[in-house]
Amino acid sequence: MSLYLRKLRAKKISNTVGDFIKKGSRILDIGSGDCIVAKQLQKDRDTDIICVDKIDYNKTDLPLITCKSDDLPFLDKSFDSVLLFFVLHHSKDYLKLLEEAERVCKGELIIIEDIYSNILERWFISLIDFLWNFRNSVATPFNFFTRQEWLSIFSQQSFLERGIILGAFFFLVGMALDIRVAWRWIQSGFGPLDEIRSALFALVFMVMGAQTVFSAFLLSLFSIPRHVNSSENAVNNVRDFLSIKGTEDRYGV
Repeated sequence: MSLYLRKLRAKKISNTVGDFIKKGSRILDIGSGDCIVAKQLQKDRDTDIICVDKIDYNKTDLPLITCKSDDLPFLDKSFDSVLLFFVLHHSKDYLKLLEEAERVCKGELIIIEDIYSNILERWFISLIDFLWNFRNSVATPFNFFTRQEWLSIFSQQSFLERGIILGAFFFLVGMALDIRVAWRWIQSGFGPLDEIRSALFALVFMVMGAQTVFSAFLLSLFSIPRHVNSSENAVNNVRDFLSIKGTEDRYGV
């Protein structure tokens, strides 16, 4: 693709996602490629943007850090927004990548990803993806899904996080009750245990917590789509982007 078309593509993407990015915010662009899109966003939204990719294809003056996208060298909640533009389908472990993006993001996680609606589209975009990335030695695991499957993945990520938080809460409440009962028993000189009911409540809360965490992992595992396929769509299909935003339901649409 010529530099002119790359800039035209970048401008279209910037116009599409601009409303989700606050002016002057600190942005992380994961899988930046040539960084032309990031440069356009910096120009349009006056952002402080850092680019990350496994290989340095940077064609701009923006800072680029080469590292694995599933092991980002940043502190938790370091960025106001994190961008994942046509990146998830290149990752063998897209769930781990989502977790890392969530970890360093304190505001909006914005995702643009390719989708297909029938098998012909699947084959076509898979071929385009392979041909486009083969010459640059970019991984093409073809992790592409339909719109509904992507939404299912995002919702399950949210469900897993909430399940872990809720389970941990129950477990810690039970542990606190258990410690309270044990401390009173020690103070009584290891005499008769008078707080049987409190001890049972503590045990119930701890078991509920462990079961909630386990169930969240299990349900999330079973609900992940099993077939993978597709490839990077033309920029004309950017209207099909999925924007994952918000702090209350980070993976909600």
